[in-house]
Amino acid sequence: MNIRFILASSSLVLTGGAQRALAQTVTPPGVHTPFSMVDERERLEAFGPPNLPPVLNSANPSYTIKSYDSIVNLPDGWPERYVWVEQIVTPPQPVPLLVIFHKFGTSQLDMTVNTRFSQEAGNLGWYAVSPLAANTQHFSSLQSQNHMEGVILDMLQRYPMIDPNRIYAVGFSMGSGAAANYAARHLNPAKPMIAAVVAMSGGFALKHTYYADPPTRIFFDFWFGNNTVGSADPFKMARSSVVNFDPLTSAVYPGEDLARNLTHVSLQILRAMDEKILYQPQQCDVMAAHMRSLGAVVGPSFDYQTVPFGQDVYDHRWSMLDAHWACDWLSSKSLVLPTSARTLADRDDVYFHFFVEQDVANAFTPFDWTLDIPNNALRLASTANLRRLTVDSLGAGLNTALPLTVDFATADGIADEVVFTSVLAAPTSVIRDGNVTSSWSYNSTAHELTLTETDGLAHSWSVVP
Repeated sequence: MNIRFILASSSLVLTGGAQRALAQTVTPPGVHTPFSMVDERERLEAFGPPNLPPVLNSANPSYTIKSYDSIVNLPDGWPERYVWVEQIVTPPQPVPLLVIFHKFGTSQLDMTVNTRFSQEAGNLGWYAVSPLAANTQHFSSLQSQNHMEGVILDMLQRYPMIDPNRIYAVGFSMGSGAAANYAARHLNPAKPMIAAVVAMSGGFALKHTYYADPPTRIFFDFWFGNNTVGSADPFKMARSSVVNFDPLTSAVYPGEDLARNLTHVSLQILRAMDEKILYQPQQCDVMAAHMRSLGAVVGPSFDYQTVPFGQDVYDHRWSMLDAHWACDWLSSKSLVLPTSARTLADRDDVYFHFFVEQDVANAFTPFDWTLDIPNNALRLASTANLRRLTVDSLGAGLNTALPLTVDFATADGIADEVVFTSVLAAPTSVIRDGNVTSSWSYNSTAHELTLTETDGLAHSWSVVP
C-alpha cells in the first residue's frame, strides 16, 4: 500500500528574532525496522522503476517532474539516477536550483514521494533535482559527492536560466550531513557552489555516528575502509563530516571542522524536540554551537531551531520539515564570496581564490586568509601541511601591476610557497622584512610570480612592479 504523508499548513512563530517552522502532519502508525536510521515505510515508497515518464502536474501545468536512470558519464562507471523538476517554459530571468539530499536507505525518489519540495519548487518557477548520489546509504562518501557534482553540472548545462549564485541544498538525516559537507568541500567559484543549506536532523559527525550507532559501521567500513570490520579510516570519515567531537565532552576535535568552510553560507539547522535517533541531537547541538563560535549570529542567515514534532512513534522523517517554509527562507539567499576566512582543505583543489597543494595527502590543510583589496594585500596565516598556494590574482581582486604586500605566518613551522597568477612582467624588486631578497622566481610563459619562504616564521613581503 502506498501511504502518502499529508502536510497541514505550518505555523510560524517568532522566537529570538527568527522565524520558527512548526511542521505538523497526520501520519498513521507504521512498521519500522529495528535499524536506527531506516523508516521502512519511507524506504519502500522511495523506490520505483527507473526512467519514469514525465509527469505533468495537473494542479500547475507549468512544470513537469522527470526521471532518468543515467545520463551523467562518471569515471567510476556507476549509474546515477535522479529525478528533477523542469519548467515547461524557460524562465525569463535566472531562477534558483534546489538540490535535495535524500535520507539514509531511500533513493532519488525521496523528493517526490516523501516531501513536497518538487511541488514547492515547481510552483515557484524553480528547477529542482534529487540525485541518488551513487548509493542509498552513501554517507557523503567521495563517490556520492562526485555523482552529486556531476548531476548539478548537468542541470546547469541543460538549463542555462539556473542562477549559479542561487543553488540551494536541503537535506534530511544522512542527507543533511551530506548537504553541509558538500557545501563545505565545494568552494571553487568556477564550479557550482552552494549558497544556502537547510539541514534537518543532520548526521554532521560521522566519527560520532560510527561510535554511537554500531549497525552503521558496515557502511562506514565499506565507504571509508577496505570493507572489513573496523577498517573505516578516521581521516576519511572526518573528510565526509563537517564537525567531529569527543562524545563525552562534546569538545570539537581541533583541525577536523570542515564547518569552518560554511561561514559564508546561509545555514538553517533544525531537529525534532523528541528525536528518536538518540545521538543526533548531540550532533546538531555541537554543530550549531561550533558555527556560533566561528562567528555565526542568529538572524536572517543562520539559525538553530527545534521543531515540536512528536505525533508518531518514529519521530524521524521528512514530514518534520515544512517545505513551503524552507523554500520561503531560501528564496532570499544568494552566494557571496568572502574576503577572509579560516579555510580547511582536505585535498589538492581550488578553495575560493586559491589552489592548494598539500605537503602530505590524506590529511587536512588549514589556512587563514584575508584579502585587503584597498591596500592590495594578502595576509596568510596559521598554515599547516601546505606546500604551495596559488592565488588567482584577478579573481581575488589583486592588481599585480601595483605594489603588492604579502604576509606569511605558518602554524607548523614549515616554509610555504605562494604563487601569483596574471603577473605580466617580472617585478623590479622583492622585499622581505624590509630587505631585498632573491627568494623568488618569475615564469614569463605562465606569467606567474613565486615567492619562496625559507623558514616557517612570520614575514612580510612587498612586491615592487
